[in-house]
Amino acid sequence: MRRILPILAALVVLSAVFIAPPQSSEAAGDKTILYGDLDLDGTIDMRDAELMTLLLAGDNQTPISEKQAALRADTDADGRFDARDIALLAKLISGDAEAPERRHTCSWKKDAYVDVTCTFAGYWPWHCARCGIIYYEAVEAPEGHHWKYKTIHAPTCTERGYSVYHCSDCDVEFISDYKDAKGHDWKITEVVESTCQHEGYTEYTCTRCDAQKRDLFAEAGGGHDYQLKLLPDGGRQTAWYICSWCGDKVKAPDELQPAAPQLEQPSGEEQETDEPAPPTIPKGVDFNKDGIVAVDEYLGAGDIVTYLTDHYSDYYGTRYISIRKNYGDPHRCLHPKGLYPNSPGLNCTGFVASVFENAGADLSRVPNLAGGTGMAGDYANGYNWRNMVNMAELTVYRFSSIREALGSGKMQKGDVIYFQPKYRGDDCHMGIFWGDTPYDDKIFHSIAQGCVVTNIKCAQAYAYMWVIPITHN
Repeated sequence: MRRILPILAALVVLSAVFIAPPQSSEAAGDKTILYGDLDLDGTIDMRDAELMTLLLAGDNQTPISEKQAALRADTDADGRFDARDIALLAKLISGDAEAPERRHTCSWKKDAYVDVTCTFAGYWPWHCARCGIIYYEAVEAPEGHHWKYKTIHAPTCTERGYSVYHCSDCDVEFISDYKDAKGHDWKITEVVESTCQHEGYTEYTCTRCDAQKRDLFAEAGGGHDYQLKLLPDGGRQTAWYICSWCGDKVKAPDELQPAAPQLEQPSGEEQETDEPAPPTIPKGVDFNKDGIVAVDEYLGAGDIVTYLTDHYSDYYGTRYISIRKNYGDPHRCLHPKGLYPNSPGLNCTGFVASVFENAGADLSRVPNLAGGTGMAGDYANGYNWRNMVNMAELTVYRFSSIREALGSGKMQKGDVIYFQPKYRGDDCHMGIFWGDTPYDDKIFHSIAQGCVVTNIKCAQAYAYMWVIPITHN
Protein backbone atom coordinates (compact mmCIF):
# COMPACT_ATOMS: atom_id res chain seq x y z
CA MET A 1 0.00 0.00 0.00
CA ARG A 2 2.86 2.41 0.80
CA ARG A 3 4.19 1.98 -2.78
CA ILE A 4 0.80 2.36 -4.52
CA LEU A 5 -0.27 5.64 -2.92
CA PRO A 6 2.61 7.79 -4.33
CA ILE A 7 2.00 6.32 -7.83
CA LEU A 8 -1.71 7.20 -7.77
CA ALA A 9 -0.98 10.71 -6.51
CA ALA A 10 1.51 11.35 -9.32
CA LEU A 11 -0.90 10.09 -11.99
CA VAL A 12 -3.67 12.38 -10.72
CA VAL A 13 -1.37 15.42 -10.94
CA LEU A 14 -0.03 14.62 -14.41
CA SER A 15 -3.47 13.86 -15.83
CA ALA A 16 -4.41 17.52 -15.34
CA VAL A 17 -1.75 18.76 -17.80
CA PHE A 18 -1.41 15.92 -20.35
CA ILE A 19 -3.13 16.21 -23.77
CA ALA A 20 -3.12 13.78 -26.66
CA PRO A 21 0.23 13.72 -28.51
CA PRO A 22 0.53 14.77 -32.17
CA GLN A 23 0.93 12.23 -34.98
CA SER A 24 4.50 13.29 -35.86
CA SER A 25 7.34 14.63 -33.80
CA GLU A 26 8.75 16.84 -36.56
CA ALA A 27 6.00 17.64 -39.16
CA ALA A 28 3.22 20.14 -38.51
CA GLY A 29 0.45 18.63 -36.45
CA ASP A 30 -3.30 18.99 -36.82
CA LYS A 31 -3.94 20.89 -33.60
CA THR A 32 -5.34 24.38 -34.24
CA ILE A 33 -5.65 27.24 -31.78
CA LEU A 34 -8.63 29.63 -31.98
CA TYR A 35 -7.75 33.21 -31.08
CA GLY A 36 -9.83 34.31 -28.08
CA ASP A 37 -10.03 30.72 -26.78
CA LEU A 38 -7.75 31.27 -23.77
CA ASP A 39 -8.74 28.13 -21.84
CA LEU A 40 -8.03 26.01 -24.97
CA ASP A 41 -11.37 24.20 -24.81
CA GLY A 42 -12.15 24.80 -28.55
CA THR A 43 -14.89 27.41 -28.01
CA ILE A 44 -15.10 31.11 -27.16
CA ASP A 45 -17.30 31.65 -24.11
CA MET A 46 -17.65 33.60 -20.85
CA ARG A 47 -14.81 31.66 -19.28
CA ASP A 48 -12.49 33.15 -21.92
CA ALA A 49 -13.85 36.63 -21.14
CA GLU A 50 -13.07 36.10 -17.43
CA LEU A 51 -9.54 34.98 -18.25
CA MET A 52 -9.03 38.05 -20.46
CA THR A 53 -10.13 40.30 -17.61
CA LEU A 54 -7.65 38.68 -15.23
CA LEU A 55 -4.91 38.85 -17.86
CA LEU A 56 -5.51 42.54 -18.41
CA ALA A 57 -5.26 43.07 -14.61
CA GLY A 58 -1.87 41.33 -14.59
CA ASP A 59 -3.09 38.00 -13.23
CA ASN A 60 -2.46 35.33 -15.89
CA GLN A 61 -4.53 32.23 -15.06
CA THR A 62 -4.37 30.57 -18.49
CA PRO A 63 -2.57 27.28 -19.29
CA ILE A 64 -0.22 29.15 -21.67
CA SER A 65 2.52 31.70 -21.17
CA GLU A 66 1.58 35.32 -20.60
CA LYS A 67 3.12 36.39 -23.92
CA GLN A 68 1.15 33.83 -25.93
CA ALA A 69 -1.99 34.52 -23.92
CA ALA A 70 -1.81 38.21 -24.79
CA LEU A 71 -1.34 37.36 -28.50
CA ARG A 72 -4.39 35.08 -28.58
CA ALA A 73 -6.47 37.59 -26.63
CA ASP A 74 -5.99 40.16 -29.40
CA THR A 75 -9.49 39.53 -30.75
CA ASP A 76 -9.74 42.65 -32.92
CA ALA A 77 -6.31 41.94 -34.53
CA ASP A 78 -5.00 45.46 -33.89
CA GLY A 79 -1.66 44.20 -32.67
CA ARG A 80 -2.24 44.74 -28.97
CA PHE A 81 -4.36 43.32 -26.16
CA ASP A 82 -6.58 45.80 -24.35
CA ALA A 83 -10.12 46.38 -23.05
CA ARG A 84 -11.52 46.66 -26.58
CA ASP A 85 -10.63 42.98 -27.14
CA ILE A 86 -12.68 42.03 -24.09
CA ALA A 87 -15.62 44.14 -25.24
CA LEU A 88 -15.50 42.60 -28.72
CA LEU A 89 -15.28 39.10 -27.23
CA ALA A 90 -18.41 39.77 -25.18
CA LYS A 91 -20.31 40.84 -28.28
CA LEU A 92 -19.11 37.78 -30.15
CA ILE A 93 -20.40 35.56 -27.36
CA SER A 94 -23.81 37.32 -27.31
CA GLY A 95 -24.05 37.28 -31.10
CA ASP A 96 -24.03 41.10 -31.40
CA ALA A 97 -20.83 41.21 -33.46
CA GLU A 98 -19.01 39.23 -36.06
CA ALA A 99 -15.29 38.91 -36.51
CA PRO A 100 -13.14 36.79 -38.77
CA GLU A 101 -12.03 33.64 -37.02
CA ARG A 102 -8.31 33.77 -36.41
CA ARG A 103 -6.80 30.32 -36.05
CA HIS A 104 -3.25 29.08 -35.55
CA THR A 105 -1.94 25.61 -36.48
CA CYS A 106 0.90 24.40 -34.21
CA SER A 107 4.11 22.87 -35.48
CA TRP A 108 5.14 20.38 -32.78
CA LYS A 109 8.72 19.59 -31.77
CA LYS A 110 9.74 16.84 -29.32
CA ASP A 111 12.17 17.76 -26.52
CA ALA A 112 14.46 15.47 -24.46
CA TYR A 113 12.79 12.57 -22.70
CA VAL A 114 12.36 12.91 -18.90
CA ASP A 115 13.00 9.61 -17.12
CA VAL A 116 10.53 8.05 -14.76
CA THR A 117 11.25 8.34 -11.01
CA CYS A 118 9.81 6.74 -7.88
CA THR A 119 7.01 9.31 -7.70
CA PHE A 120 6.80 10.97 -11.19
CA ALA A 121 5.99 9.42 -14.56
CA GLY A 122 8.42 9.37 -17.49
CA TYR A 123 7.26 11.69 -20.32
CA TRP A 124 8.10 13.45 -23.66
CA PRO A 125 7.86 17.27 -23.53
CA TRP A 126 6.41 18.78 -26.78
CA HIS A 127 6.46 22.47 -27.80
CA CYS A 128 5.10 24.44 -30.71
CA ALA A 129 7.84 26.06 -32.76
CA ARG A 130 5.42 28.83 -33.79
CA CYS A 131 3.60 29.80 -30.59
CA GLY A 132 5.68 28.15 -27.85
CA ILE A 133 2.84 26.23 -26.15
CA ILE A 134 4.07 23.11 -24.30
CA TYR A 135 2.35 19.86 -23.42
CA TYR A 136 3.56 16.52 -22.01
CA GLU A 137 3.12 13.01 -23.32
CA ALA A 138 3.04 10.47 -20.46
CA VAL A 139 4.89 7.25 -21.28
CA GLU A 140 5.79 5.38 -18.07
CA ALA A 141 3.93 5.34 -14.78
CA PRO A 142 5.89 6.10 -11.57
CA GLU A 143 7.71 3.05 -10.25
CA GLY A 144 7.17 3.73 -6.57
CA HIS A 145 9.80 3.57 -3.83
CA HIS A 146 11.88 0.45 -3.25
CA TRP A 147 12.31 0.08 0.49
CA LYS A 148 15.43 -2.04 0.77
CA TYR A 149 16.65 -1.55 4.33
CA LYS A 150 15.81 0.15 7.59
CA THR A 151 17.57 1.67 10.59
CA ILE A 152 16.12 0.75 13.99
CA HIS A 153 16.22 3.27 16.84
CA ALA A 154 15.46 1.49 20.10
CA PRO A 155 13.24 3.28 22.64
CA THR A 156 14.91 4.92 25.64
CA CYS A 157 13.57 5.86 29.04
CA THR A 158 12.26 9.22 27.77
CA GLU A 159 12.02 8.92 23.95
CA ARG A 160 10.00 6.49 21.86
CA GLY A 161 11.68 4.10 19.45
CA TYR A 162 11.13 3.93 15.69
CA SER A 163 12.44 2.51 12.39
CA VAL A 164 13.67 4.57 9.43
CA TYR A 165 13.02 2.96 6.01
CA HIS A 166 15.32 3.96 3.09
CA CYS A 167 14.51 3.89 -0.66
CA SER A 168 17.43 2.41 -2.58
CA ASP A 169 16.64 4.45 -5.72
CA CYS A 170 16.10 8.02 -4.52
CA ASP A 171 17.32 8.17 -0.89
CA VAL A 172 13.86 9.12 0.36
CA GLU A 173 13.19 8.00 3.93
CA PHE A 174 10.10 7.50 6.02
CA ILE A 175 9.64 6.70 9.72
CA SER A 176 7.33 3.99 11.06
CA ASP A 177 7.06 1.20 13.66
CA TYR A 178 6.95 3.50 16.67
CA LYS A 179 7.45 1.98 20.12
CA ASP A 180 6.60 3.73 23.36
CA ALA A 181 9.35 5.03 25.63
CA LYS A 182 10.21 2.56 28.40
CA GLY A 183 10.11 5.02 31.27
CA HIS A 184 12.67 5.11 34.06
CA ASP A 185 13.28 2.04 36.24
CA TRP A 186 14.03 3.72 39.54
CA LYS A 187 16.08 1.99 42.22
CA ILE A 188 16.67 3.47 45.65
CA THR A 189 20.35 4.24 46.10
CA GLU A 190 20.31 6.37 49.25
CA VAL A 191 17.91 7.15 52.09
CA VAL A 192 18.60 10.03 54.47
CA GLU A 193 16.31 10.52 57.45
CA SER A 194 15.19 14.06 58.29
CA THR A 195 16.76 15.80 61.27
CA CYS A 196 16.26 19.05 63.12
CA GLN A 197 18.67 20.70 60.69
CA HIS A 198 18.25 18.84 57.42
CA GLU A 199 15.47 17.58 55.19
CA GLY A 200 15.14 13.86 54.77
CA TYR A 201 15.09 12.47 51.25
CA THR A 202 15.23 9.36 49.13
CA GLU A 203 17.61 9.32 46.16
CA TYR A 204 16.83 7.14 43.13
CA THR A 205 18.98 6.07 40.16
CA CYS A 206 17.56 4.65 36.93
CA THR A 207 18.97 1.18 36.22
CA ARG A 208 18.71 1.81 32.48
CA CYS A 209 20.14 5.29 31.88
CA ASP A 210 21.74 6.35 35.21
CA ALA A 211 19.36 9.33 35.54
CA GLN A 212 18.84 10.44 39.13
CA LYS A 213 16.07 12.04 41.11
CA ARG A 214 15.51 12.92 44.75
CA ASP A 215 12.21 12.89 46.64
CA LEU A 216 11.75 14.73 49.92
CA PHE A 217 9.77 12.61 52.32
CA ALA A 218 10.03 14.74 55.45
CA GLU A 219 10.62 18.40 56.09
CA ALA A 220 13.45 19.62 58.30
CA GLY A 221 12.39 20.46 61.81
CA GLY A 222 13.40 24.08 61.43
CA GLY A 223 16.25 23.86 63.93
CA HIS A 224 16.52 22.45 67.43
CA ASP A 225 13.73 22.98 69.96
CA TYR A 226 15.82 23.48 73.09
CA GLN A 227 14.13 23.38 76.47
CA LEU A 228 15.81 24.08 79.79
CA LYS A 229 15.86 21.03 82.10
CA LEU A 230 17.54 19.97 85.30
CA LEU A 231 19.20 16.57 85.25
CA PRO A 232 20.80 14.64 88.11
CA ASP A 233 24.57 14.86 87.91
CA GLY A 234 26.71 13.21 90.57
CA GLY A 235 24.45 13.89 93.52
CA ARG A 236 23.35 17.35 92.39
CA GLN A 237 21.42 18.85 89.50
CA THR A 238 22.80 20.49 86.39
CA ALA A 239 20.86 22.72 83.96
CA TRP A 240 20.88 21.67 80.30
CA TYR A 241 19.25 22.84 77.10
CA ILE A 242 17.78 19.66 75.56
CA CYS A 243 16.18 19.46 72.10
CA SER A 244 12.68 18.01 72.47
CA TRP A 245 12.93 16.49 68.97
CA CYS A 246 16.29 14.77 68.79
CA GLY A 247 17.69 14.92 72.33
CA ASP A 248 20.68 17.12 71.47
CA LYS A 249 22.05 18.47 74.75
CA VAL A 250 23.90 21.72 75.45
CA LYS A 251 24.96 22.73 78.94
CA ALA A 252 23.29 25.91 80.18
CA PRO A 253 25.46 28.91 81.13
CA ASP A 254 26.69 29.23 84.70
CA GLU A 255 24.15 31.90 85.64
CA LEU A 256 21.33 29.38 85.05
CA GLN A 257 22.95 26.59 87.07
CA PRO A 258 21.31 25.88 90.44
CA ALA A 259 23.33 26.74 93.50
CA ALA A 260 25.41 23.86 94.86
CA PRO A 261 24.06 22.44 98.14
CA GLN A 262 25.85 23.62 101.26
CA LEU A 263 27.39 20.62 102.97
CA GLU A 264 28.36 20.65 106.61
CA GLN A 265 32.13 20.39 106.94
CA PRO A 266 33.90 18.97 109.96
CA SER A 267 35.70 21.50 112.07
CA GLY A 268 39.22 22.06 111.02
CA GLU A 269 40.44 21.85 107.45
CA GLU A 270 38.05 22.08 104.45
CA GLN A 271 37.45 18.90 102.43
CA GLU A 272 37.46 18.82 98.62
CA THR A 273 34.84 16.93 96.61
CA ASP A 274 35.35 15.82 93.02
CA GLU A 275 32.59 15.16 90.42
CA PRO A 276 32.68 11.44 89.65
CA ALA A 277 33.98 10.53 86.20
CA PRO A 278 31.47 8.85 83.82
CA PRO A 279 31.74 5.05 83.83
CA THR A 280 33.73 3.31 81.11
CA ILE A 281 31.38 1.17 79.04
CA PRO A 282 32.89 -2.10 77.81
CA LYS A 283 31.92 -2.96 74.24
CA GLY A 284 29.72 -5.97 73.62
CA VAL A 285 28.76 -6.50 77.23
CA ASP A 286 25.83 -5.55 79.42
CA PHE A 287 25.76 -1.74 79.27
CA ASN A 288 24.07 -1.48 82.63
CA LYS A 289 26.31 -4.18 84.05
CA ASP A 290 23.83 -5.44 86.59
CA GLY A 291 20.81 -5.06 84.33
CA ILE A 292 18.98 -8.35 84.23
CA VAL A 293 15.49 -7.27 83.14
CA ALA A 294 14.59 -7.68 79.44
CA VAL A 295 12.71 -4.89 77.73
CA ASP A 296 9.58 -6.97 76.99
CA GLU A 297 9.45 -8.12 80.61
CA TYR A 298 9.78 -4.54 81.85
CA LEU A 299 6.94 -3.33 79.59
CA GLY A 300 4.78 -6.38 80.28
CA ALA A 301 4.69 -7.60 76.67
CA GLY A 302 3.95 -11.14 75.56
CA ASP A 303 5.81 -13.17 72.93
CA ILE A 304 7.15 -10.53 70.52
CA VAL A 305 8.48 -12.98 67.92
CA THR A 306 5.28 -15.00 67.73
CA TYR A 307 3.11 -11.90 67.42
CA LEU A 308 5.20 -10.30 64.68
CA THR A 309 5.48 -13.60 62.79
CA ASP A 310 1.69 -14.01 62.84
CA HIS A 311 1.13 -10.39 61.76
CA TYR A 312 4.07 -10.07 59.36
CA SER A 313 1.84 -9.10 56.39
CA ASP A 314 -0.01 -6.50 58.50
CA TYR A 315 3.20 -4.54 58.95
CA TYR A 316 5.19 -5.26 55.82
CA GLY A 317 4.87 -2.51 53.20
CA THR A 318 3.24 0.09 55.47
CA ARG A 319 4.39 3.54 54.34
CA TYR A 320 6.78 5.68 56.37
CA ILE A 321 5.47 8.68 58.33
CA SER A 322 7.57 11.27 60.15
CA ILE A 323 7.20 11.80 63.90
CA ARG A 324 7.93 15.51 63.46
CA LYS A 325 4.41 16.25 62.26
CA ASN A 326 2.80 14.03 64.88
CA TYR A 327 4.37 15.05 68.19
CA GLY A 328 0.91 16.00 69.46
CA ASP A 329 -0.50 12.53 68.69
CA PRO A 330 2.38 9.99 68.65
CA HIS A 331 -0.01 7.06 68.26
CA ARG A 332 -0.58 8.14 64.63
CA CYS A 333 2.89 6.68 64.01
CA LEU A 334 1.81 3.22 65.30
CA HIS A 335 -0.66 2.26 62.54
CA PRO A 336 0.26 -0.76 60.37
CA LYS A 337 -1.80 -0.90 57.18
CA GLY A 338 -3.12 -4.39 57.91
CA LEU A 339 -4.75 -3.29 61.17
CA TYR A 340 -5.77 0.24 60.17
CA PRO A 341 -7.45 0.52 56.72
CA ASN A 342 -6.77 4.28 56.60
CA SER A 343 -3.32 3.97 58.13
CA PRO A 344 -1.24 7.17 58.17
CA GLY A 345 1.86 4.99 58.54
CA LEU A 346 4.74 4.00 60.84
CA ASN A 347 7.92 5.78 61.80
CA CYS A 348 10.88 3.64 62.89
CA THR A 349 10.17 3.81 66.62
CA GLY A 350 6.41 3.66 66.00
CA PHE A 351 6.91 0.26 64.33
CA VAL A 352 8.70 -1.14 67.40
CA ALA A 353 6.19 0.48 69.77
CA SER A 354 3.23 -0.90 67.77
CA VAL A 355 4.56 -4.48 67.89
CA PHE A 356 5.17 -4.24 71.65
CA GLU A 357 1.80 -2.58 72.33
CA ASN A 358 -0.14 -5.16 70.31
CA ALA A 359 1.77 -7.90 72.17
CA GLY A 360 0.47 -6.47 75.47
CA ALA A 361 3.13 -3.90 76.46
CA ASP A 362 2.32 -0.90 78.65
CA LEU A 363 3.84 1.96 76.64
CA SER A 364 3.14 4.46 79.44
CA ARG A 365 6.36 3.15 81.05
CA VAL A 366 8.37 4.74 78.21
CA PRO A 367 9.52 8.18 79.40
CA ASN A 368 7.46 11.09 78.07
CA LEU A 369 7.77 14.83 77.93
CA ALA A 370 5.13 15.43 80.58
CA GLY A 371 7.06 13.34 83.12
CA GLY A 372 10.09 15.57 82.77
CA THR A 373 12.44 12.80 81.71
CA GLY A 374 11.45 12.30 78.09
CA MET A 375 11.20 14.22 74.87
CA ALA A 376 8.48 15.10 72.38
CA GLY A 377 6.85 12.14 70.70
CA ASP A 378 6.67 9.96 73.83
CA TYR A 379 6.83 6.23 72.93
CA ALA A 380 7.21 7.05 69.18
CA ASN A 381 10.56 8.80 69.76
CA GLY A 382 13.60 6.48 69.89
CA TYR A 383 15.44 8.72 72.33
CA ASN A 384 12.78 7.98 74.94
CA TRP A 385 13.38 4.22 74.56
CA ARG A 386 17.10 4.89 75.03
CA ASN A 387 16.33 6.89 78.21
CA MET A 388 14.06 4.09 79.47
CA VAL A 389 16.88 1.56 79.12
CA ASN A 390 19.16 3.78 81.20
CA MET A 391 16.62 4.80 83.81
CA ALA A 392 15.29 1.27 84.36
CA GLU A 393 18.76 -0.26 83.99
CA LEU A 394 17.51 -2.81 81.49
CA THR A 395 19.77 -5.39 79.90
CA VAL A 396 21.48 -3.94 76.84
CA TYR A 397 24.59 -4.69 74.79
CA ARG A 398 26.62 -1.96 73.13
CA PHE A 399 28.65 -2.35 69.93
CA SER A 400 30.75 0.04 67.90
CA SER A 401 29.66 -1.43 64.54
CA ILE A 402 27.12 -3.71 62.91
CA ARG A 403 29.88 -6.19 62.08
CA GLU A 404 30.90 -6.33 65.73
CA ALA A 405 27.28 -7.00 66.77
CA LEU A 406 26.87 -9.80 64.22
CA GLY A 407 30.15 -11.37 65.30
CA SER A 408 29.26 -11.30 69.00
CA GLY A 409 26.71 -14.10 68.75
CA LYS A 410 24.49 -12.29 71.27
CA MET A 411 21.62 -11.21 69.03
CA GLN A 412 18.44 -13.28 68.85
CA LYS A 413 15.29 -12.85 66.78
CA GLY A 414 13.00 -10.19 68.26
CA ASP A 415 15.73 -8.15 70.04
CA VAL A 416 15.40 -4.39 69.67
CA ILE A 417 18.19 -2.59 67.77
CA TYR A 418 18.90 1.09 68.48
CA PHE A 419 21.37 3.39 66.66
CA GLN A 420 22.67 6.50 68.45
CA PRO A 421 23.57 9.23 65.89
CA LYS A 422 27.20 10.23 65.67
CA TYR A 423 26.61 13.91 65.01
CA ARG A 424 24.61 16.37 67.04
CA GLY A 425 21.31 17.16 65.31
CA ASP A 426 21.00 13.85 63.44
CA ASP A 427 18.16 11.47 64.20
CA CYS A 428 18.35 8.05 65.85
CA HIS A 429 16.96 4.83 64.36
CA MET A 430 15.29 1.67 65.70
CA GLY A 431 14.16 -1.72 64.46
CA ILE A 432 13.77 -5.37 65.43
CA PHE A 433 16.46 -8.00 64.75
CA TRP A 434 14.88 -10.55 62.41
CA GLY A 435 17.69 -13.01 61.79
CA ASP A 436 17.09 -16.69 62.31
CA THR A 437 20.60 -17.01 63.78
CA PRO A 438 22.72 -14.48 65.74
CA TYR A 439 24.81 -13.99 62.61
CA ASP A 440 21.96 -13.44 60.12
CA ASP A 441 22.18 -9.85 58.86
CA LYS A 442 18.47 -8.90 58.91
CA ILE A 443 16.44 -6.13 60.50
CA PHE A 444 12.69 -5.46 60.35
CA HIS A 445 12.27 -1.66 60.38
CA SER A 446 10.37 1.32 58.94
CA ILE A 447 12.46 3.42 56.55
CA ALA A 448 11.77 5.80 53.68
CA GLN A 449 10.55 3.08 51.29
CA GLY A 450 8.20 1.67 53.94
CA CYS A 451 8.21 -1.08 56.55
CA VAL A 452 10.55 -3.75 55.18
CA VAL A 453 13.13 -6.42 56.08
CA THR A 454 16.64 -5.49 54.91
CA ASN A 455 20.22 -5.96 55.95
CA ILE A 456 21.03 -4.17 59.21
CA LYS A 457 21.73 -0.51 58.41
CA CYS A 458 21.29 3.06 59.53
CA ALA A 459 20.79 5.90 57.04
CA GLN A 460 23.33 8.14 58.74
CA ALA A 461 26.53 7.88 60.73
CA TYR A 462 26.06 6.38 64.18
CA ALA A 463 28.15 6.54 67.36
CA TYR A 464 27.17 3.11 68.63
CA MET A 465 24.61 0.36 68.20
CA TRP A 466 22.60 -1.04 71.08
CA VAL A 467 21.05 -4.49 71.15
CA ILE A 468 18.24 -4.51 73.73
CA PRO A 469 17.35 -8.18 74.35
CA ILE A 470 13.82 -9.51 74.84
CA THR A 471 13.08 -12.59 76.93
CA HIS A 472 14.16 -15.79 75.16
CA ASN A 473 13.39 -19.36 76.09
